Amino acid sequence: MILARFACVALALIASTGSASDGVREINQACALVGCFPGDAAGFPVEITARGSYRLTGNLDVSAAGDPANTTALRIESDDVSIDLGGFTISGATTCSILGVCSNTGVGNGIDESGGIRERTSVRNGVIRGMGRYGIYCDLGCSVEDMKVDANGFAGIYAVNGDARVARNIVRGNGDLGIRADGVISENVVEHNGGLGIQETGAGTSGSGSSVISRNRIFSNAGGGLLCNGSLVIDNVLKSNTPFELKTYSALFPCALGRNLITGVLDNATGAFVQVDVNSCGGDLTCP
Repeated sequence: MILARFACVALALIASTGSASDGVREINQACALVGCFPGDAAGFPVEITARGSYRLTGNLDVSAAGDPANTTALRIESDDVSIDLGGFTISGATTCSILGVCSNTGVGNGIDESGGIRERTSVRNGVIRGMGRYGIYCDLGCSVEDMKVDANGFAGIYAVNGDARVARNIVRGNGDLGIRADGVISENVVEHNGGLGIQETGAGTSGSGSSVISRNRIFSNAGGGLLCNGSLVIDNVLKSNTPFELKTYSALFPCALGRNLITGVLDNATGAFVQVDVNSCGGDLTCP
């Protein structure tokens, strides 16, 4: 009997520290409150200080924190971190309308990075909703795939410093930007955000981008559909975005367009686009 009780206690300790038999460290609400693994202090954010694989084994909810709009759920402090949400949800207390008008905003993020440039973060397979600022903020070479990111106070997915892969995500109803990234941006549904649907990271600087932006559905974003900067834009559908569907940051770095369906206002400045294949444009638009 004593041995059996000892075994039960040992198993409980293993679970609370987030270890797993396959070497993947586990994260859930219970361990977040006491510290999930070495280097993680009790409470939010859960701090990931070692490279490796991590997975959620339950939902994370910061809405009960003392200041939820300014509370981050997961913070990455190492290179080469992979996080599988396992279909679970990271949530906060921010609320947004379908048009991306949000209340109770702040600086708390679903997943972010700190301590300098963090490289090769991977996030996949889950939901991030209702965080004060960013759903996901990641750095050089990050990958965000198969996520639903909605109703966050500022941006859905915000990838900086280039070489990102942002694919097969649903990004909806965030307070400003849907996706900001530079790299491969593919097969995303980006709709009803309060600002730009997709902004290439290079757009807004003097340098040209090098992205491939393909097979995205960009619909009803209140700050414009797509702002690109010297990249390949192919096989996208852009519809009902205001004040424009598609725009380049500068005619010095024209975007190459092909096989896009564009049904609203197009920035048709001379030299803004290079046609590499036929596009289809609605209304009175002259297709590039």
